[in-house]
Amino acid sequence: MASVQAMLHRRPALRLAGLLTPALLWLGLFYLLPLGFLLATAFFATDSFTGRVLYTFTTENVVEVLTNPAYLLTAVRTVGVAVGVTALCVVLAVPLAAYMALVAGPRARPVLVALVVTPLWASYLVKGYAWRVLLAPEGPLGGLSPGYGWVAVVLTLTYLWLPYMILPIYAGIDGMRGSYVDAAAGPSSGTITVRNAVHGRAPRSAAPTRCWATSCTPTSPPTCRSPRPSRSCRCW
Repeated sequence: MASVQAMLHRRPALRLAGLLTPALLWLGLFYLLPLGFLLATAFFATDSFTGRVLYTFTTENVVEVLTNPAYLLTAVRTVGVAVGVTALCVVLAVPLAAYMALVAGPRARPVLVALVVTPLWASYLVKGYAWRVLLAPEGPLGGLSPGYGWVAVVLTLTYLWLPYMILPIYAGIDGMRGSYVDAAAGPSSGTITVRNAVHGRAPRSAAPTRCWATSCTPTSPPTCRSPRPSRSCRCW
């Protein structure tokens, strides 16, 4: 066991491969492989009477999709819905995740995370049909969309996928909050100083350079010993 740990310690690439291999296998087997099979069916013919797939290679399906106006319009609408949903999710998720990670207090933060996660417990179809009822012309929100059209589809998909964008952004900002933002904040550090430190830019007028210390001595003013030399070092 010790020899395996020593080998992994000497070879970071091997550690990374061990961590990523299970996730990549899962992604390949249950996501990429089915998509590959679905793409392959585009080059197979179908029986016009029974609808059964005939495993003979043909490009007629691809040519029809690229030349038929109905298929082209469907593809454009699909891409438009995807872009609209993504943009709306970004507009809503970034400020909400930033508020949860940086502004909300220790008691409010778990409540907000629970409110974001709770809709995921319901079925995908149930939530979709619920929004269809809400956005129907006779429904409570029927005025927002003329029937269940493009606007209704974008709103429904935004609601369905918004938690999946909020949670990763929140996790990233929350992890940064404990390192870069806290390191940049100090008695003489204003908003611009903190922002520059987070983005890796040095302020023009300068406070002493801070560093992470491996050990501190209880002196006044406090001093520290850092593995990297710098102009000035403060303990945190």
